[in-house]
Amino acid sequence: MEILKEIALPVLLSTISAYLATKAAFRKYKNEKRWDDKREKYAAVIESVEYIEAWYNSLHYSLGIGSRFNNFSNDTSELDRSTRIVQKYATIGKLYFSQEFSKILTVLYKDLERLTNEYGEAVEFADGDRQSEFSAQIEYYSSIEKHSNKALKSMLKIAEIDLIKK
Repeated sequence: MEILKEIALPVLLSTISAYLATKAAFRKYKNEKRWDDKREKYAAVIESVEYIEAWYNSLHYSLGIGSRFNNFSNDTSELDRSTRIVQKYATIGKLYFSQEFSKILTVLYKDLERLTNEYGEAVEFADGDRQSEFSAQIEYYSSIEKHSNKALKSMLKIAEIDLIKK
């Protein structure tokens, strides 16, 4: 009985304590990892929407209308990447983002698709009339810029709440 008190009980208590401490540390690590992953996804989407807005603002400015923030080259690879990120997370965003953030992202993506289709139809309908095509182009750039800007403002507010409360 004396051996039980001197050896077995301290060993048992140390083992249980070590197990509980390890379990708590691992849970904390997983939560921090999940939070970092969530933060990275929010940042990627917000940066992509900002890039789309800035790109179309630049195009709008290049036509002599709008304010000039940045002048982009003709390389569309970053625009394509940003658009793909918006498309991807509009589809699977509910797995990572709050319901409000996901809804805004989905609406933005649908708006971008609709505006692109409308622009294509307007150019087709113009039937080679340069003035009509130019007007359609101005409207397209302006609309993309406005929709992206509006979504960006809402997303920033929601992301701030979602990321700070955790």
